[in-house]
Amino acid sequence: MLSSRLNNQLKPSLILVIDENQSSSSVGFQFACAYACEALEKFSTVDILLTEHNESDWFHSHVFGKRKDLISKINVIDMFDDIHSTKKIEECLRTSTEKGLIIIESLPWLLLRASEGNLLRLLHNWSKSNVIIAVLPYDCVEESSLFKNLISISYITVRIKNLLKSEGIEAKIEQRSRTNVDTIKSVCC
Repeated sequence: MLSSRLNNQLKPSLILVIDENQSSSSVGFQFACAYACEALEKFSTVDILLTEHNESDWFHSHVFGKRKDLISKINVIDMFDDIHSTKKIEECLRTSTEKGLIIIESLPWLLLRASEGNLLRLLHNWSKSNVIIAVLPYDCVEESSLFKNLISISYITVRIKNLLKSEGIEAKIEQRSRTNVDTIKSVCC
């Protein structure tokens, strides 16, 4: 249901997924990956930048359950492995003019590889032709003016938190235009 609402609004842009759970949570990243699996056919490429979980093999087995159809269509890049850690971030990911999807597991970790200015420039350049879904832990938003500013310029913000008495999550989607912010609230199981 949420993915269909997101699909109706999608254009090349920056989407922030703010995980309002405890700092060790990865519900926001799971949401972004679930969206990638559902919307796979809408994008020419799907790239997932791992910043916390090392090894793409772990990712394939735990997130995609070793489904070959997903593994062949989704490019998983471990930003801190031996190959990619010596390259600039922009060298790790080659973008094209066709609309792609880029998911960043945890945006704050990329600050270990780039300055704030370079990271903002990269996000801006990538979002010209791609949909960027960047996950932000809530505690990082509260601590950094950079991330607070990103919220104000993102096209869509999704706030995700676990519901206490059920297995579901609550997601609030905020879409920005030049004049207002529209909010959609959904509960998923």
